Formats: sequence, C-alpha cells, structure tokens
Amino acid sequence: MSLAVEMFLNQLSRIRGTKILSFKIDYMDFYHGWRFFEMSRSRLIGALCKFIRKQRHLQFLDVSGSQIDTRDGSRVLKALAACYARNTIKTLQMKDFFEMRYNATNNSSFLTALKKFTALKEIYINFIYLNPSILEILGKKLGNCLELIRLVVDSSESQARTITASDWTRMREKCPKLKVVFHFLGLLSYNEYTSALCRGIPLVECDILSWEGYPNDLEPDTERMSDILRHVANNFNKTLARFRLSIDHCSSEDSLDQPMILMLQKCCYLTEFTVNATLSLETVDILCKIAAARKPKRKYGDGLDHPMVPSYHKAHLNLFLKMVTIVNNDNYDSGK
Repeated sequence: MSLAVEMFLNQLSRIRGTKILSFKIDYMDFYHGWRFFEMSRSRLIGALCKFIRKQRHLQFLDVSGSQIDTRDGSRVLKALAACYARNTIKTLQMKDFFEMRYNATNNSSFLTALKKFTALKEIYINFIYLNPSILEILGKKLGNCLELIRLVVDSSESQARTITASDWTRMREKCPKLKVVFHFLGLLSYNEYTSALCRGIPLVECDILSWEGYPNDLEPDTERMSDILRHVANNFNKTLARFRLSIDHCSSEDSLDQPMILMLQKCCYLTEFTVNATLSLETVDILCKIAAARKPKRKYGDGLDHPMVPSYHKAHLNLFLKMVTIVNNDNYDSGK
C-alpha cells in the first residue's frame, strides 16, 4: 500500500499545469495501523513529505487522525515549514495529528511550522496542542487573517489548562475576526469544562458529546452538566450561535430542564440548538414555544404568551430535539 501511495503522489506532482488546491490524507492512524511496518511507514512518510514540499498553490490541508509519533510528525511539519504553500494554505486541519496524549506544545517543529504560515484563516487542532505561547504565535503572525480556531477537548487526554481569560482577550485584540468552536468528547469534570471555556473566548459554537461509553476515568456524577450549561449561558450569551448536546447519563439530581430554558432565554444569537437528552414534557413544550417565538414575522398568541417565553430575540432559532427521552409530568398543562 505504501508503494502505491508513493507512486500516486509522485505522479500527481509531475502532471504539468496542475494546481492542487486541496489535499486530504486523514485518519491514517500511523500509531496503530503502521506501528509494526517500519519500512512501509517510513516510505509513506517520505512520500508525503516530498509531495508537501513541492506544493505551491495548496489552500486546504487535512492530516487529521494521523496519530503519528514525534519523529515522523516532525518530518511532516518540517516539510510544511519549508514548502511555498505555507504562504497559500488557508485551512489547516490536524486534529489527532500526533499520537494520543502527546503534548505538541513542547515540539519545536510544531512551533516552527506555525510561525511560517502567513495566510491561515482556519485551524482545527486538539486543545492540548494549544497554550498561551501558541496563541501568541498565531496572533502575532496572522493578525486580521485568522478567522476560526476549532478545538477538540477529549476525555482520553489530560486536560490541565494554562490558558486564561486575559490570554484570549489579547488574542482577540490581535485577531479581531477570530471565532472559536469547541468540541467536547466524553465525560469531563466541571472544572475541565470551565477552565477550557474561560471568559474572553469569542465562542460561536459548542458541541458536547457526553457518553459513558467513551474512554474516560470519570464518574458521571462529577460532571455536573446542569452547571456547565449555566456557565455557557451566563458567559457566552452574546456570541454563541450554535449549541449541540448529546448526553446519555442524566439523573434526577442533575436535571437539565431549567438550564436548557435558561440557555434559550439568554443566548439571543443562537441559530441552532440541538438536544439529545432526558427532559420533562413541560420543558420540551417551553423550548418549542421559545423557538416558535423567534421565527420571522411571529404572530402573537397561539399559546406563545407563556411566561417563560422571551418577548424578543435577535436571531431566528432552529430547534432540533433528537432522541429526547421525555419524563412525563402529569400535573403539567400546556394550554392546548
């Protein structure tokens, strides 16, 4: 297979007049899939580095899921730093580029490569690849160019944080167009959520996938999802546009009903709110009425004058209730 890929990349680079704008070689999983094939892996990495060095027009590069070790990862990063495409790449996706739990912030090749990009608009990386020094590099080098940082917080990786609200504030000053997206995977503690979602982040999208089956060392009771939702509603209500939550371990002690309503009431710029969770029938009814009240050219009445429904919102809200487990409330009357 490595020989076939090598031949393909070589032939692709030799075609006259070809301008390769997008290149995707994702989820190669070198750590698990190639760990016992040293010669083949080395050939494949060599072919990839050679191909990258020859690129002059590349605008999109996706090497996500490479799960590559430090030595081979440094080879690829050095090729990126040396190629002319460092001046043309606008989108760089490298989530899970290194093997799991690797702290890329200590990798000199990673830091050098980031310093070389001059046209980067979007970057997609693991949150453990980010620290104040890397924010400083991106802000200083890219300024008005950088528009989106997409971050993955994975419960299978250590989530010790050093990034503060002042770090993000300085980053926003250097990159005024910047928006941030967070993806949370697995069970994480309340402190891990709040330290990642600190004030000052220009957060526009938050995606939470909290499943007990996902690799983690945390007990579900320590997550405190209701408090996490309140934290998001209270701190990012002026920027958050899209929110998605999928959780399979709700309990009566950590009800999500009131926090869900709070989010829709406070986050007036929400355009998408997707839920896969356990909610009461009353909450589902209120959420639907809030969503209906935020449609264009709303007609008042028709049950929308519920006291929990805000009278005015700035954005049209799309509400998606997917696989919601409804806890019936026999005393609730929707008025219909």
